[in-house]
Amino acid sequence: MAWLPEMACRGRNVPETSVERVPAPKPFEICYNAGFMRLKRPSAYDVPRIQLELGAGATWKNWTLYGDNYLVKVGGALCLGILPMGPGGMPVDGEPAVVMGAKQLENNLLVFDLEKQVLGFSMLLDFALSSCTSSTFFRN
Repeated sequence: MAWLPEMACRGRNVPETSVERVPAPKPFEICYNAGFMRLKRPSAYDVPRIQLELGAGATWKNWTLYGDNYLVKVGGALCLGILPMGPGGMPVDGEPAVVMGAKQLENNLLVFDLEKQVLGFSMLLDFALSSCTSSTFFRN
């Protein structure tokens, strides 16, 4: 997977020269200066979505990850929070793989239908105004 500065700037009126790659702290591999990214909402950066293509038999053909679910803020940097598995963890030798971790699953509902052996998932709850922060139950 590649994260290119021109992808982050496309259609956003942000000069590509303002996208500065910065040293990545472990375990991250790709980090950028967070100063160039605008906020669309209080917690969401205006960055490209990632479409994950699901295999045959999937009810939904794609799962969309928004910046909230793949960027990790580390100090003044935003780092790509999708990391490759190490060589010992590959499901098939020589095939690249990633593990969907807590960051990607955050604010998504998962349904495990054991009888049908199906995993279902929601869209990002923030976009459906279904998160805890959008609930009127917790407001004074």
